[in-house]
Amino acid sequence: MPKAKATRKTAKKGARKTSKKAAAPSSLDIKRPAIKRLVYAGAKGDISGISPALYGEADSIIRDMVDAIIGKAAIITESASRKTMKLDDLQYAIQSLGGRLYPATGKIAVVKEKITFGKSGGRKITAASKNALLKRLSEGLMISYKSFERVVRNAAKAHGVEKVSGVVLINLQIYVETEMVKMFVGAASVMHSAKRKRMTSDDLATVSKILKVAGCR
Repeated sequence: MPKAKATRKTAKKGARKTSKKAAAPSSLDIKRPAIKRLVYAGAKGDISGISPALYGEADSIIRDMVDAIIGKAAIITESASRKTMKLDDLQYAIQSLGGRLYPATGKIAVVKEKITFGKSGGRKITAASKNALLKRLSEGLMISYKSFERVVRNAAKAHGVEKVSGVVLINLQIYVETEMVKMFVGAASVMHSAKRKRMTSDDLATVSKILKVAGCR
């Protein structure tokens, strides 16, 4: 008996059945390339792919971490009757949450000192040159300066802080990136234990629950 020809209707039906890949969330504060860099830094390149949902999970963890730290630091800023959040506020906040500021690289340590004392080789650093210097330093980090600055400013605004110093931004970014890379090291271990090469949001969520980093320790 001859086979029936596939009609346009059946062809459409078959087309509907083809599974579509889940798209990554479009409204991420921390963009996909930055999250990918953090993933590969943690997984040491031993990974074949990243599930789209992982980008949203990582973005959410970073925002929660920043909000928890800024919320604590804002209490110190307010008690000192200041409008600007300073490095000491950040340091106290991270310590109170069980963490510590990581030693800055030589360049950042030098800049921190120059900005604190407002001098560089006998010249006073202007606000514009200070910001330009901080932006150049941030180029060595994995998250873009503008993206991270936006997340921090939004958190600060929510906690009633008017200004956050550039030194706070850089040091907080170093802390958050280091913590996230640690988390992706753990997520890679979860992935390998499941005999997979593709990292999923579940791998990251599992590590987040264990380390309680989403609640910032």
